[in-house]
Amino acid sequence: MWGSSGAQDHPQRSLDPLLSLFVNTAHHRPTAELLVTAERAYSYGDFLAHASGIVTLLREHEVQAGHRVALYADAYDSFFIAMLGVWLAGGVAVPINTALPAVSSRSLIERSQPRLLLHDPYIAPPATDTPVAVIPTAAPRTSPPEFTPVGGGDVAMILFTSGTTGMPKGVCQRLSAITGNARRVAAALKLCTDDRLFINTPAYYTSGICHFLTMMAAGASTVGETGFFFGEALLDRLLAQRCTGFGGAPAHLIRVVDPLLTPVRT
Repeated sequence: MWGSSGAQDHPQRSLDPLLSLFVNTAHHRPTAELLVTAERAYSYGDFLAHASGIVTLLREHEVQAGHRVALYADAYDSFFIAMLGVWLAGGVAVPINTALPAVSSRSLIERSQPRLLLHDPYIAPPATDTPVAVIPTAAPRTSPPEFTPVGGGDVAMILFTSGTTGMPKGVCQRLSAITGNARRVAAALKLCTDDRLFINTPAYYTSGICHFLTMMAAGASTVGETGFFFGEALLDRLLAQRCTGFGGAPAHLIRVVDPLLTPVRT
């Protein structure tokens, strides 16, 4: 039953298969790369340490199972770390498009009624009545907390539509649907631990989230670099980062691949 800011009463739950795989990989292959950004590379062990810090931060702000937590972040590392931390704490992640005008993002935050808003240190979130906290840039040195993870049948994320045809609508996603899709795609593509996927769509986009989780389902890694890369420029980045694939939405793929299909005029 929903309470203030979406709190629900839950019995003790075990880890979702994908979250369990993430935690186990962090323990047994702690140095394996999970995410590479323009600034640094994160191993599975690094990511679990940072996500554990988010769990501790959420508890300090009295975030309970089922509470919604708005994510106002556009950096790949901080967004994905916060997302996993929210899930390990039993919360519901609510990504907010940081590129929206302040009045629009404020409306989404107020409509979702989060218990807390987490944001990148270099981004000032729009003013609302929601308590805010900065996503830590350093992993905690304290002992990791005990996880109270989201159950597979529980809502784990609220994604807002783009709003191009009207007011953005919030879509509730159960954890089993999100992680089950990632595991099925990873299996269908026969991804392995040596695969590296390049993405440059925002982390808070559906495609960015799905691609990251799909690679995690394979024990593989994601390379995230924001910016516009087309044609040969994209191929150069793939080669430089030793990537085995590129992820994007269909319209995005057409835009970046089309220059390679256009004859060069001489």
